Amino acid sequence: MTSLQYVGHKLKKFVHGYYCRKFYEVCDSHEVSTMNSQRSWKNARNPSFVLPPEYKRGLGRPKKLRRIEPDEET
Repeated sequence: MTSLQYVGHKLKKFVHGYYCRKFYEVCDSHEVSTMNSQRSWKNARNPSFVLPPEYKRGLGRPKKLRRIEPDEET
């Protein structure tokens, strides 16, 4: 983006409207209601469409030492 500004181009020509603050405010303005129990699932629209989030490994450095089992010698 800096190179586009350096050359003299307007960023609005190259960036989609989805990345504007106004669009995020519109998306976040609606409330998402929770379901009380599994009985409500029957009334939901296409419940098989919603999948759990994909597991992602956490950030950070892994532990240096492995955990020693109680029956192992140190």
